Amino acid sequence: MENINKSEVLTKLMFRKPIHILVALADGKHKSQLSRECDMTYSHCVKQVAVLEKAGVLKTIKDGRKSVIKLTDYGVELRDAAYLIMEKIGKA
Repeated sequence: MENINKSEVLTKLMFRKPIHILVALADGKHKSQLSRECDMTYSHCVKQVAVLEKAGVLKTIKDGRKSVIKLTDYGVELRDAAYLIMEKIGKA
C-alpha cells in the first residue's frame, strides 16, 4: 500500500467531512452508519475512508459481510488534536 506524506494528510484533513469522520469514529462504525452520521453519500464516505485509511488514520476490520471502521493510534491523536482546535475556536 502506498503511503501519503504528512503534508497530504494535513491537506485532506483541513476539509469538514474528514474531520467529521474523525470525530464520529469514537467507536467502530460501519460505512453506512458513518455516512448517515456525517451527512454524506455512501460513495463519498467510501472515498473519504479510503484516503484516510491510506494515510494510516483509519483501519477497516471485516465483520462478517460488513466492515467496521476504527481509528488507528495516529487517528486517535489527530482526533484529539481536532477536539483541541475546535475547543480553542469555540472560546475565541
